[in-house]
Amino acid sequence: MKTFLKIVVLLGLAVYFIMAITLLNSPKEGAVCQGVDTVVDDSLQTGFIRSNEVREILTKAKMFPEGCLLDDIDLKKLEETLLKSPYIDRALCYKTADDRICIRVNPLSPVLHVMNAEGEDYYLDSKGKVMPRNGYQADLVVVTGHVSKEFARKNLTALGRFIQRDAFWNKQIQQINVLKNGEIELTPRIGNHTILLGRASSFREKLARMRTFYTEGLDKAGWNKYAVIDLRYDNQIVCTRRK
Repeated sequence: MKTFLKIVVLLGLAVYFIMAITLLNSPKEGAVCQGVDTVVDDSLQTGFIRSNEVREILTKAKMFPEGCLLDDIDLKKLEETLLKSPYIDRALCYKTADDRICIRVNPLSPVLHVMNAEGEDYYLDSKGKVMPRNGYQADLVVVTGHVSKEFARKNLTALGRFIQRDAFWNKQIQQINVLKNGEIELTPRIGNHTILLGRASSFREKLARMRTFYTEGLDKAGWNKYAVIDLRYDNQIVCTRRK
């Protein structure tokens, strides 16, 4: 009997929530949007998109909903319009109980700043999407050299994510340079040497070896003893002494 009553209560609550959501999103006939609330969920505080810019996007598209009949507002189209921005990753629009529209957006998260040999200048996000710079400034690892957008997306996105999320490497690496043959070299913030990573494949294993070498080798020999530290070979670290 108790189990039956629990099931009845749960079903009743489910019906209540469904009806509440339905009523909330089915406004009274003739009701007008009383205002728009915009929320930017920017956990990394990148500053690439702000509330006023969200409003500008919809205003330019002649879709800003304030003052419009709630029945005429297409929430899906609002979201689709916002997602056309090269700085927005996700968008959610919904109606509130007090006849307002709430807009929540998540910006893209840049992980690398690319300034290649061809003069291109842009950011690369954590999913490999190109973000135009347009005057924005972000303190990120800089990518230079012979790197196309396709190469950056395929070969550097995962590396950029790794460096940004790893506390040690995020503080240590300041530049990624791509050579003509497609190999990668890293410039550290501490230590007057270049790290020759080679191809981007197996970069986690290579950097794990390098981190061990930092703590067990360079701490004793000196961080400026070598000019080049080569990680291209399996289970090896080849060092070139400074002349």
